[in-house]
Amino acid sequence: MNQSQLEQTNVLINECADQIFKFSPQLFILENETLPIMPKALATSVLYKNNGNFYLITASHVFKDHDYKKIGILSNDTFSYLHGFTLLSEDHENKIDLAIMKLAENFVVDIQKEYKFLDDSYIIKNHTYINTQNYLMAGYPVHMSKYYDDRYRREQFILLTQPSNKNIYNKLKLNKDLHTLIDLERPRSFNNINYDSKIPKLYGMSSSALWFIPSLEKHIFKLIGIMIEWHKDEKVTVSTRIDAVLYYIDNMIETLEEKALKK
Repeated sequence: MNQSQLEQTNVLINECADQIFKFSPQLFILENETLPIMPKALATSVLYKNNGNFYLITASHVFKDHDYKKIGILSNDTFSYLHGFTLLSEDHENKIDLAIMKLAENFVVDIQKEYKFLDDSYIIKNHTYINTQNYLMAGYPVHMSKYYDDRYRREQFILLTQPSNKNIYNKLKLNKDLHTLIDLERPRSFNNINYDSKIPKLYGMSSSALWFIPSLEKHIFKLIGIMIEWHKDEKVTVSTRIDAVLYYIDNMIETLEEKALKK
Protein backbone atom coordinates (compact mmCIF):
# COMPACT_ATOMS: atom_id res chain seq x y z
CA MET A 1 0.00 0.00 0.00
CA ASN A 2 1.59 3.28 -1.10
CA GLN A 3 1.38 6.49 0.91
CA SER A 4 -1.56 7.87 -1.05
CA GLN A 5 -3.56 4.65 -0.64
CA LEU A 6 -2.64 4.52 3.03
CA GLU A 7 -3.92 8.05 3.60
CA GLN A 8 -7.18 7.28 1.76
CA THR A 9 -7.67 4.10 3.77
CA ASN A 10 -6.85 6.01 6.94
CA VAL A 11 -9.56 8.56 6.25
CA LEU A 12 -12.12 5.84 5.43
CA ILE A 13 -11.33 3.80 8.54
CA ASN A 14 -11.53 6.83 10.83
CA GLU A 15 -14.85 7.89 9.29
CA CYS A 16 -16.24 4.37 9.78
CA ALA A 17 -14.92 4.34 13.35
CA ASP A 18 -16.64 7.64 14.12
CA GLN A 19 -19.96 5.97 13.29
CA ILE A 20 -19.05 2.69 15.00
CA PHE A 21 -18.29 4.39 18.32
CA LYS A 22 -21.86 5.71 18.37
CA PHE A 23 -22.87 2.07 18.89
CA SER A 24 -20.09 1.32 21.40
CA PRO A 25 -20.14 3.15 24.74
CA GLN A 26 -17.21 2.84 27.08
CA LEU A 27 -18.08 1.22 30.42
CA PHE A 28 -16.99 2.66 33.77
CA ILE A 29 -17.13 1.64 37.39
CA LEU A 30 -17.94 4.15 40.12
CA GLU A 31 -16.55 2.74 43.35
CA ASN A 32 -17.71 5.66 45.50
CA GLU A 33 -19.87 8.73 44.98
CA THR A 34 -17.57 11.20 46.68
CA LEU A 35 -17.39 14.49 44.80
CA PRO A 36 -16.05 15.08 42.27
CA ILE A 37 -17.62 12.06 40.55
CA MET A 38 -14.75 10.32 38.73
CA PRO A 39 -15.66 6.82 37.52
CA LYS A 40 -12.83 4.57 36.32
CA ALA A 41 -12.59 3.22 32.78
CA LEU A 42 -13.42 -0.49 32.66
CA ALA A 43 -14.43 -1.98 29.29
CA THR A 44 -16.22 -1.50 25.99
CA SER A 45 -19.80 -2.42 25.08
CA VAL A 46 -22.11 -2.70 22.08
CA LEU A 47 -25.69 -1.43 21.81
CA TYR A 48 -28.27 -3.48 19.89
CA LYS A 49 -32.02 -3.27 19.32
CA ASN A 50 -34.48 -5.91 18.17
CA ASN A 51 -38.27 -6.33 18.32
CA GLY A 52 -38.69 -3.15 20.33
CA ASN A 53 -36.16 -4.18 22.97
CA PHE A 54 -32.80 -2.53 23.62
CA TYR A 55 -29.69 -4.39 24.74
CA LEU A 56 -26.18 -3.71 25.95
CA ILE A 57 -23.63 -6.42 25.19
CA THR A 58 -20.31 -6.86 26.96
CA ALA A 59 -18.13 -9.68 28.28
CA SER A 60 -19.45 -11.55 31.32
CA HIS A 61 -16.10 -11.30 33.11
CA VAL A 62 -16.57 -7.52 33.14
CA PHE A 63 -19.64 -8.02 35.36
CA LYS A 64 -18.42 -11.07 37.28
CA ASP A 65 -15.07 -9.51 38.23
CA HIS A 66 -16.71 -6.34 39.57
CA ASP A 67 -19.83 -5.18 41.36
CA TYR A 68 -21.90 -4.71 38.22
CA LYS A 69 -24.38 -2.52 40.10
CA LYS A 70 -21.61 0.09 40.14
CA ILE A 71 -21.00 -0.09 36.38
CA GLY A 72 -22.33 2.55 34.02
CA ILE A 73 -21.54 4.84 31.13
CA LEU A 74 -20.74 8.49 30.59
CA SER A 75 -23.25 10.25 28.36
CA ASN A 76 -22.56 13.90 27.69
CA ASP A 77 -20.13 13.82 30.65
CA THR A 78 -22.88 12.58 33.00
CA PHE A 79 -22.41 9.17 34.66
CA SER A 80 -25.41 6.84 34.67
CA TYR A 81 -25.55 3.40 36.27
CA LEU A 82 -26.65 0.58 33.97
CA HIS A 83 -30.28 -0.32 34.55
CA GLY A 84 -32.00 -3.44 33.25
CA PHE A 85 -32.24 -7.24 33.36
CA THR A 86 -28.91 -9.05 32.95
CA LEU A 87 -28.07 -12.45 31.51
CA LEU A 88 -24.59 -13.81 32.26
CA SER A 89 -23.44 -16.75 30.14
CA GLU A 90 -22.50 -19.89 32.05
CA ASP A 91 -21.18 -22.00 29.17
CA HIS A 92 -17.63 -22.50 30.41
CA GLU A 93 -17.06 -25.55 28.21
CA ASN A 94 -17.45 -23.47 25.05
CA LYS A 95 -15.86 -20.35 26.60
CA ILE A 96 -18.93 -18.22 25.94
CA ASP A 97 -18.05 -15.07 27.89
CA LEU A 98 -21.05 -12.82 27.36
CA ALA A 99 -23.14 -10.45 29.45
CA ILE A 100 -26.33 -9.17 27.87
CA MET A 101 -28.45 -6.56 29.58
CA LYS A 102 -31.99 -5.82 28.43
CA LEU A 103 -32.06 -2.13 29.20
CA ALA A 104 -34.80 -0.29 31.07
CA GLU A 105 -36.76 2.25 29.03
CA ASN A 106 -35.68 5.27 31.06
CA PHE A 107 -32.02 4.31 30.66
CA VAL A 108 -32.46 3.95 26.90
CA VAL A 109 -33.94 7.45 26.66
CA ASP A 110 -30.98 8.90 28.54
CA ILE A 111 -28.19 7.29 26.51
CA GLN A 112 -29.85 7.91 23.13
CA LYS A 113 -28.94 11.55 23.58
CA GLU A 114 -25.38 10.55 22.64
CA TYR A 115 -25.44 6.93 21.42
CA LYS A 116 -27.32 4.81 18.90
CA PHE A 117 -28.54 1.21 18.86
CA LEU A 118 -27.59 -0.89 15.86
CA ASP A 119 -30.13 -3.22 14.28
CA ASP A 120 -29.91 -6.35 12.15
CA SER A 121 -29.07 -4.35 9.02
CA TYR A 122 -25.59 -3.87 10.52
CA ILE A 123 -25.06 -7.58 11.21
CA ILE A 124 -23.77 -10.49 9.14
CA LYS A 125 -24.68 -13.91 10.48
CA ASN A 126 -22.62 -17.01 9.73
CA HIS A 127 -19.83 -14.90 8.26
CA THR A 128 -17.18 -16.69 6.20
CA TYR A 129 -13.84 -15.20 7.16
CA ILE A 130 -11.32 -14.21 4.50
CA ASN A 131 -7.57 -13.89 5.01
CA THR A 132 -7.29 -10.17 4.28
CA GLN A 133 -7.07 -7.01 6.38
CA ASN A 134 -10.75 -6.19 6.14
CA TYR A 135 -11.56 -6.55 9.84
CA LEU A 136 -11.82 -3.67 12.27
CA MET A 137 -11.58 -3.61 16.05
CA ALA A 138 -12.60 -0.39 17.78
CA GLY A 139 -12.62 0.09 21.54
CA TYR A 140 -11.24 1.83 24.61
CA PRO A 141 -8.01 0.53 26.18
CA VAL A 142 -8.11 1.58 29.82
CA HIS A 143 -4.69 3.18 29.94
CA MET A 144 -5.46 5.45 26.98
CA SER A 145 -8.33 7.27 28.72
CA LYS A 146 -7.59 9.70 31.55
CA TYR A 147 -8.89 12.62 33.56
CA TYR A 148 -7.51 16.08 32.96
CA ASP A 149 -8.59 18.67 35.55
CA ASP A 150 -11.68 16.63 36.49
CA ARG A 151 -12.69 16.24 32.84
CA TYR A 152 -12.52 12.84 31.23
CA ARG A 153 -10.83 12.39 27.87
CA ARG A 154 -11.66 9.19 26.01
CA GLU A 155 -8.94 7.84 23.73
CA GLN A 156 -10.22 5.37 21.18
CA PHE A 157 -8.18 2.61 19.58
CA ILE A 158 -8.85 1.53 16.00
CA LEU A 159 -7.24 -1.59 14.55
CA LEU A 160 -7.46 -2.92 11.00
CA THR A 161 -6.47 -6.58 10.98
CA GLN A 162 -7.26 -10.08 9.74
CA PRO A 163 -8.02 -13.60 11.00
CA SER A 164 -5.02 -15.40 12.45
CA ASN A 165 -3.59 -18.40 10.61
CA LYS A 166 -2.20 -19.87 13.82
CA ASN A 167 -3.47 -23.38 14.55
CA ILE A 168 -3.83 -22.89 18.31
CA TYR A 169 -7.57 -23.34 18.83
CA ASN A 170 -7.07 -26.56 20.77
CA LYS A 171 -4.31 -25.01 22.85
CA LEU A 172 -6.62 -22.14 23.82
CA LYS A 173 -9.58 -24.55 24.20
CA LEU A 174 -11.67 -22.73 21.62
CA ASN A 175 -14.46 -24.09 19.45
CA LYS A 176 -13.83 -22.83 15.90
CA ASP A 177 -17.57 -22.88 15.21
CA LEU A 178 -18.09 -20.28 17.94
CA HIS A 179 -14.86 -18.28 18.04
CA THR A 180 -12.31 -16.82 15.64
CA LEU A 181 -8.72 -15.83 16.38
CA ILE A 182 -7.83 -12.35 15.17
CA ASP A 183 -4.25 -11.39 14.35
CA LEU A 184 -2.26 -8.87 16.39
CA GLU A 185 1.00 -9.41 14.50
CA ARG A 186 0.27 -7.73 11.18
CA PRO A 187 -2.41 -5.15 11.86
CA ARG A 188 -2.65 -1.50 10.94
CA SER A 189 -3.54 0.92 13.69
CA PHE A 190 -5.37 4.11 12.75
CA ASN A 191 -5.52 6.60 15.58
CA ASN A 192 -6.22 10.29 15.07
CA ILE A 193 -5.43 9.92 11.34
CA ASN A 194 -1.75 9.13 12.06
CA TYR A 195 -0.40 5.76 10.95
CA ASP A 196 0.96 3.76 13.85
CA SER A 197 1.76 0.04 13.90
CA LYS A 198 2.20 -0.24 17.67
CA ILE A 199 -0.33 -2.28 19.64
CA PRO A 200 -1.18 -0.96 23.13
CA LYS A 201 -2.16 -3.06 26.10
CA LEU A 202 -5.70 -4.11 25.31
CA TYR A 203 -7.17 -4.10 28.83
CA GLY A 204 -10.52 -2.39 28.42
CA MET A 205 -11.14 -3.71 24.89
CA SER A 206 -13.28 -6.56 26.25
CA SER A 207 -16.52 -6.67 24.26
CA SER A 208 -15.33 -4.30 21.61
CA ALA A 209 -17.03 -5.31 18.40
CA LEU A 210 -15.35 -6.99 15.46
CA TRP A 211 -16.48 -5.40 12.20
CA PHE A 212 -16.12 -6.60 8.63
CA ILE A 213 -15.27 -3.89 6.10
CA PRO A 214 -16.14 -5.44 2.71
CA SER A 215 -14.31 -2.73 0.76
CA LEU A 216 -11.65 -0.28 1.86
CA GLU A 217 -13.18 2.18 -0.58
CA LYS A 218 -16.75 2.27 0.79
CA HIS A 219 -18.29 3.31 4.12
CA ILE A 220 -19.82 -0.08 4.85
CA PHE A 221 -19.22 -1.98 8.08
CA LYS A 222 -20.93 -5.08 9.43
CA LEU A 223 -20.87 -6.54 12.95
CA ILE A 224 -19.65 -10.15 12.96
CA GLY A 225 -18.28 -10.75 16.46
CA ILE A 226 -17.61 -9.64 20.01
CA MET A 227 -14.07 -9.63 21.42
CA ILE A 228 -13.88 -11.57 24.71
CA GLU A 229 -10.16 -11.93 25.44
CA TRP A 230 -6.66 -11.37 24.14
CA HIS A 231 -3.52 -13.46 24.39
CA LYS A 232 -0.43 -11.28 24.52
CA ASP A 233 2.11 -14.05 24.05
CA GLU A 234 0.25 -15.57 21.11
CA LYS A 235 -0.47 -12.12 19.64
CA VAL A 236 -4.13 -12.87 18.99
CA THR A 237 -7.51 -11.80 20.26
CA VAL A 238 -10.60 -14.01 20.46
CA SER A 239 -13.84 -13.00 18.77
CA THR A 240 -17.08 -14.82 19.60
CA ARG A 241 -19.33 -15.00 16.57
CA ILE A 242 -22.29 -12.64 16.68
CA ASP A 243 -24.50 -15.69 15.98
CA ALA A 244 -23.83 -16.93 19.53
CA VAL A 245 -24.76 -13.52 20.96
CA LEU A 246 -28.02 -13.44 19.02
CA TYR A 247 -28.84 -16.96 20.17
CA TYR A 248 -28.76 -15.80 23.79
CA ILE A 249 -30.93 -12.80 22.95
CA ASP A 250 -33.43 -14.68 20.78
CA ASN A 251 -33.77 -17.83 22.89
CA MET A 252 -32.78 -17.16 26.50
CA ILE A 253 -32.99 -13.67 27.92
CA GLU A 254 -36.77 -13.22 27.59
CA THR A 255 -37.48 -16.58 29.24
CA LEU A 256 -35.08 -15.89 32.11
CA GLU A 257 -36.54 -12.42 32.65
CA GLU A 258 -40.08 -13.83 32.82
CA LYS A 259 -38.97 -16.41 35.40
CA ALA A 260 -37.25 -13.71 37.46
CA LEU A 261 -40.38 -11.53 37.46
CA LYS A 262 -42.52 -14.45 38.74
CA LYS A 263 -40.33 -14.99 41.78
